[in-house]
Amino acid sequence: MGNWELVRRTKQLFSSLFQSWCIDEETEKISRNPKFISIIDRARAQKGKGISSEEMRSWVETELSED
Repeated sequence: MGNWELVRRTKQLFSSLFQSWCIDEETEKISRNPKFISIIDRARAQKGKGISSEEMRSWVETELSED
């Protein structure tokens, strides 16, 4: 394998890795929303109290729908 082939394959590998890390604009926007962060913090606190995953999903959906 020549140097150029190695460079090409390395670029291809990193390109695919970075694409999988990219998040869309809406996800980035909501992840910085103080209300969303607050909901996540409260959900984590509830999870520590032994709430089930199904109850957690329902609780988060209820919190998000209260806009």
